[in-house]
Amino acid sequence: MSRSPKLSLAAWLPNLLTLLLLSAVPLLLGSCSSEESGLSNGMHKTQASDGVEIVYEISGAGDTTLVLVHCWACDRNFWDFQTDEMRQSYRVVTIDLAGHGESGSGRNEMTIEAFADDVATVIGASGLQNVVLVGHSMGGPVSLAAAGLLPDVVIGVIGVDAFHDFTEERDEEAIIGFLKDLNQNFVGYANAMVRQLFPPECDTVLRANVAHAMSQADPAMATSALDHLLHFDKAAAARALSVPIRCIVSESPYYPMRAAENRQVAPNFDFLSMRGTGHFLHMERPEEFNALLFRSIESLSEPISAPSDDDSLTTR
Repeated sequence: MSRSPKLSLAAWLPNLLTLLLLSAVPLLLGSCSSEESGLSNGMHKTQASDGVEIVYEISGAGDTTLVLVHCWACDRNFWDFQTDEMRQSYRVVTIDLAGHGESGSGRNEMTIEAFADDVATVIGASGLQNVVLVGHSMGGPVSLAAAGLLPDVVIGVIGVDAFHDFTEERDEEAIIGFLKDLNQNFVGYANAMVRQLFPPECDTVLRANVAHAMSQADPAMATSALDHLLHFDKAAAARALSVPIRCIVSESPYYPMRAAENRQVAPNFDFLSMRGTGHFLHMERPEEFNALLFRSIESLSEPISAPSDDDSLTTR
C-alpha cells in the first residue's frame, strides 16, 4: 500500500516523522465552527442534543454528500483512503462520534441512538441535502438509525462489512462473557480481537497500527458502545426505512451474507463483496473498495443486479 492511515499519536511513535508530514495539511486547514462557515471545507464543531461536542470535517463539493461513519473505537481518519478519491465527485463529511477521536466524551451511555443523533446533528448544522450515509461496522447500524431521523434528507445507506444478517439473534450469556473479558483487560483483549479481524496475508503494519489505535480507546466508552451495539435491533431500524440499503462486505465463511433474509426485512437491499479481505476492507484494498463504493452509490437509483440463486454478487 502506498501509505498508512492517520491513527492515534501512540500508534505512530515509531514513525513520528511520517505522522508530522501527514498532519501538516489538516493543520493548515485550521478549524472553525459550522455556524460561522456553513458548508466551507475544513474542520468544524457542533453540539449534539445532549451537549456533547462533535467534531467533523468537510471536503469536496457536489450535489450529493457522503457522510462517512466510522466503526467502534475508531475515528474519522479511518476513512482517509476514501476521502481523497470520493471528494473529487462528492461533498464528503467525516465525523468523530462522541467519545471517539476529537469529539467530546461527556456521555454516560454510548447508545446507537445517541451516535445517530451525532450524525443527524452534523447534517442539520451543515444544512446538507441528498445525503448517502456510509457506515463501517458499528457505523452501519448508526447509519440506519440516523437515516430514520432524517427521512427527507438521506437518500441511501451503505454498510461496510455490516448488515450480514438483519435478523440474527445473539446469545445473552455470550454477550455478558465477552464484555466481562473486555473489562478485565481492555487493552490486551481489544488489541488481540482487532488483530484477528485481518486476514493472515494482510499488511502487517496496517494491522498493528489499527489494533493499537483501537485498543487505546476509553474502556468505559468502548464497553458501553459494544454493549448497546450487540443489543441494537437492526431489523427494526432497517424495516423503518424506505430508502435503498446497500452493503460492501468481506466474503467470509464464518459470517456469511444472508441476503434473502435481509430482503425480507428491507426489499431494496443489495450487496457487493470482496474476497481475501478482512473486516477493514476499505483500508486493506482501498482502490478496489472505492470502485465498489462508487458502484454502490450509483446503484441507489436502481438495483445493482437481480438476485442470483445463491444471493451472491461477489466481484472477483
